[in-house]
Formats: sequence, C-alpha cells, structure tokens
Amino acid sequence: DYRAVLTDISNNSAEAYLSVAYDVTAPALVLSNIPWITNEGNLTFTVQSEPGASLMHSGNPVELDEGGNAVVNIGLTESEARSNADTAFYHVHGSSVFDLVVSDVAGNSLTRVFTVVYDPNAPAAELLGATDQAGYQYSPSQISTPVNMSEGTLTASIPVDIRDWCLRISALNSPHQSEQCESEQMIPQAVLEDEPGQTSAVVQYQIDTTELPDGDYLISLEMTDWANNTATQEWPLALDRTVPIVEWEISPGTEEAFFDHRQGLSWLSSEEVHVRFTIDGVLVSERTATTSGELFELNHTGMHEVCMEAVDLTEPQENDNRFLECRSMLLDSSIYSTHVSAGWDGGLMAVDQVEAILQRGPNQEIWWSRDGSEDRYLIEPGASVVTITFDLVEGENQFLVEIHALDHVDEYSLSIVRDTTPPVLSFSEVANRTTPLAITRVVSGICERGATVMLWTEVESVEFVCEQSEQFEVHIAITESPGTHVIDGLSVDAANNQHTHSIVVVEQEWIDWAIEDARNSGPMLWWFSLAVIVALLAIAVPTTVLRRRRAHREMIEKQGPDLDSIMSEIEESSESITAGLDDEQAE
Repeated sequence: DYRAVLTDISNNSAEAYLSVAYDVTAPALVLSNIPWITNEGNLTFTVQSEPGASLMHSGNPVELDEGGNAVVNIGLTESEARSNADTAFYHVHGSSVFDLVVSDVAGNSLTRVFTVVYDPNAPAAELLGATDQAGYQYSPSQISTPVNMSEGTLTASIPVDIRDWCLRISALNSPHQSEQCESEQMIPQAVLEDEPGQTSAVVQYQIDTTELPDGDYLISLEMTDWANNTATQEWPLALDRTVPIVEWEISPGTEEAFFDHRQGLSWLSSEEVHVRFTIDGVLVSERTATTSGELFELNHTGMHEVCMEAVDLTEPQENDNRFLECRSMLLDSSIYSTHVSAGWDGGLMAVDQVEAILQRGPNQEIWWSRDGSEDRYLIEPGASVVTITFDLVEGENQFLVEIHALDHVDEYSLSIVRDTTPPVLSFSEVANRTTPLAITRVVSGICERGATVMLWTEVESVEFVCEQSEQFEVHIAITESPGTHVIDGLSVDAANNQHTHSIVVVEQEWIDWAIEDARNSGPMLWWFSLAVIVALLAIAVPTTVLRRRRAHREMIEKQGPDLDSIMSEIEESSESITAGLDDEQAE
C-alpha cells in the first residue's frame, strides 16, 4: 500500500493512495477419483482450487463455483492391451490422455497431465487342446468324450493383460474338484506411442486327475484383468476307467407298481452310456448320454416286464462294460375305476340344467351325448373329478356318458323329466241364497292329478292331494265379520311348479242380506210386505192411508211385490204412524 501527500506554498495539501496486489504463488489443484485404469467409459472426478481461479481441461474451460470447486466428467477412449517381447502394455490415446490447467488472476498457473487406461472388455480364452500322460493329444471336442487321463496338460490362448487366473476341474455329479490359481505381479505400462504387439498369449496349465473318480467334469478358467474385468471359460471333460453304474427310476410309482399309465423314465449313469429301455420286450427308448429320461404310456393294465440295459463307450469292444436290470411292475386296474353321481337320475324336476359328477382315471377322455342327437361332446383329459352341466328340454331327457378306462370304455345312461308347466288350479264358491250369512263356505274347483293343493283364509287352511277325477269340493271357514274375504289357493306338483288362485267372498249382516234378498225378489220380499200389512191393521190411521195400503196389497196380489215401492211405503207409514200416535201408543 502507498500514500502520497502534496502541500503547496499556501500550505494547502492533498493526498492519494495506491494499492498493488502481488501474487507469484501458483493456485492449488486438488483432484480426486482419477484411477490409472478403469472399465467405466465415463470418468468423473472433483477439482478443488482457489476461488476466482480458472480451470481448463485439455483446452476447454471448466467452470468453478464460488468456493473454487468443480465436478468434471470425461468420456474415455478405449485402450488396447498388447504384448511385446513378453512385456505387456496398454496403448492409451484420445480422450484418455488429458491435462488440467488452473490459473489465477495474476497469471500464475499449474498444469497436470493424466493418462487413464480404459479397458471395458472382459477377457476371453480359447482351449486349444490337451495332452495326456502318455503323450496322446486331444482336441477340445474329444475331451468331452471319455478319456483315460490321470495327468496331462491343457493348452489355451488368453489375453495378455490377465492379472489373476484360476483353473478348476469340478465334477458335475459329485463334490470332487481340483484347483490351481496364480497372479501376475508385473503391472503393464501405459504407452502413448502406437507400438505393435500381440493381444493374446499361449499358455499351458498342468492338470492332475489321479485323485478324481470317473465321471463328467467341467473345466473352468476364471480370469481377471487389470481393469477388474472378469470372465469364466468352461469346457467339458469326461473320465472313464470303470464299469458304468446306472441308477434309474420310473415314476409315478414304486419299483413294484405303476401309479399311472403315463410314466416317466429317468436315469443317471456314472459315465456316458448307450441305453436301451424296453417294456415287455418292446423298445421304448434308446439313446447315448450320461443322464436322461423318457415319457411313455402303457396301453393296458396288469403286469409288465421293464428292463434297463446300459453300455458305456467300450461297447465296440468284445469285453464291454454292460449294465442290465429288469423289474416286474403292476398297473392296477382299480386306478381307472369310473363313477357317475347324479342324484336327479330318473327323477322329475322343474329346472333348466342339472349337473352330474364324473370320476375317471388319469388322462382319460369323457364323451357324452343326448339321446336322439348325433352330436357328441368331448371332455379333454384333466381333473379326475369332473362336473358336467346338462341343459334340459321340456319332457323326457336322456343322456349317454362314456368314460374311457385305458383299455375299455364304461357307459352310463342318465335320464330326467323336465316339467316347468304350473299345475292346473281354479276354484269358485258354491253359493245359495243364504251363503252371504254363512261362516263356512263351500269351494269347488279343478286341479292337476297328484298335485298338492292348499286353500286358506285368515282363520283356516285345508290341504289335500288332487284326486284322479281332478275335481274337488271343500268347506272352509272365513272370519266372522261382515265385508269381503279372500280365499287363497296354491297348487304344487311333483316338479315343484306352483300355481296360485284366489277368490273373494262376501259376508253380510242379516238386515243387509234381507234387504238385498228382497231387492232380488227373494222370500224376504214377502216377509217385508206382510210386516207392513200387519202394522197398518194394528194402528189407527187415516182412511186415506188405509185406502192406499189396500191398493198396494191388491197390486201385489196381481202383479207381485215391488220392493222399492214397499220400502218407500214402509218409510212413509212409519212417519205417519209416529206423527199420529201419542207416546204410549208409539211405544
């Protein structure tokens, strides 16, 4: 910092200041997460420098935040592993070679150059061949067939940048295994020049199988390169120095019996063998393998002779290794017993459909048809218990069900009558002149023979079975109260079809009934007329009234009674009598 003061002769003064920043220190450059080799195509790392500094990545600016930090993401160029004079190296080029330059405002800068090996390729090996202890050579395909090898050498081609490798020989059917592993200590260098070289190398691996039993094996070569790319190459190996041992099984079942005509044969041998499998002398399966199986079907129940014969790859020789075993096995006929359950068979119902439950043996077909129809319907093999739904037509329905039982067919005939017509029911009241006064009514009607009929009111019910005549007459009580009453009826036939019918009957007070009877010119009309005449004769009335009554009587004798006129006269007479008598006479 500088200060300058200026004073003139008059002692006036002024001053000024000058500050200069001096920086000769290069800015800091702190990096993280930059490996020398990677199998990732994108490289991401963090940069930390002075606040306000500028950062360049291979000539491209990178923005730093206020704290001088940045995250840089780089797409790498694939490197190539090569070998020259038994020395492995990586040719690195492109974006995998880059520099970082950080500069401050004073012009101080720091530059760092990086070389990152990018290797995304998993290693791959190729088996070139094998040599046994006697010097016989085998191609990769030949060692997959039985070889008499106790010691030997495997020759393979592998990449030049392998860091670790393990060679394993593992048995496929047992826990036996041999293993050898090694690691390379010399790290390959990163070379910027495009130098020529080989990308693979031929190596030999010593193997010892003296402690391994005969059988099928898998040779696996596990490899890891310097970029941590891993791969495993596998090749089959078969050893055969003994007579084959074969384990075989037929299922479902036991060694003495089958549980199904559909059977599965499975077998496992200690080595690859030529197998012949026969049933009752008939060849069922023939093949060459170490383990396999066969699906087959029996066509009849009873005893069967089952034989397994196996010969290993010494079969062309006169003294071959041969395995032979035969078993007598029973397929019980009860497994294929059939049954049909249909509680409606032979019955009468008022339904649209019925169901039948069918039982069949394993994998058996069911066919069914309607009597009189050419159409036949198949129920594919499946569940042992099957439910069939039959659609019914009105009247007689008959069905034929055929259930296959392996070597024969069981037939079942089912029948049912469908009746959905409601039974006949109709009735009416048997009435006479005094019926409206009665508590017990007589009902007569028609019904369907054999159907159950029930009639009921509020106070009584009557139930009976319709007779052969299909007619009925019953007595039934109604409520003892004037008014209308309903007599309900219900008929139910054997198929549970129902039919209802109702009638309305009338119960009257005596005076109401009498008036109505009189209106209908019944006997009560004469009783009413007689009552009027008696009343007129017993009471003193004006002569005009008596004369009018006499005229009415003469009219009745000649023309018959007129209820309306009589009732009108009764009313008028009553009024006249009441008006003309004193209280004692009126009483």
